[in-house]
Amino acid sequence: MDRFQPMRMSWTALLGRTVTVGLVVLLAGAGPTWLAAGWHGLRGLLLAAGIVLAATILSASLVRHLAVAGPSRAALAFVATGLGRLAMSLAIGAAAAWRYRPSAAALLTWLVILYVAMLLNEGAWLVRALRRHAASPPPGPGGLGRDLPMSTEQG
Repeated sequence: MDRFQPMRMSWTALLGRTVTVGLVVLLAGAGPTWLAAGWHGLRGLLLAAGIVLAATILSASLVRHLAVAGPSRAALAFVATGLGRLAMSLAIGAAAAWRYRPSAAALLTWLVILYVAMLLNEGAWLVRALRRHAASPPPGPGGLGRDLPMSTEQG
């Protein structure tokens, strides 16, 4: 039985995209947040950015770890970590709100906005890796069995 062909997923690509998307959202949101809630709002924005960044890195590390088992495992890990990432972001956000006393409205608003932005960012990272994997030359004679778990090809 053939094994899945492991995927290569670039940390550099994820971190570069994550920092870029995060900075764009932070810069776009700093002015309106300052006008609406002052320092407490900016504190909520920065806390939300840190929380969602940590959740994104943890989620991506799990996806990347399971990508060694093949593309289907990587895609399943991405879907499965979505709910965990949301729960973790909200739990850490509640703890941060209790500890640092930011504007609750700003913190919750930016948690949602940054969560969606990073979810789309990580999804684009995964799609790029899946496309690159699909375009790579298949192993073995004739290329049969790369993504088939029950392949009868003998190697």
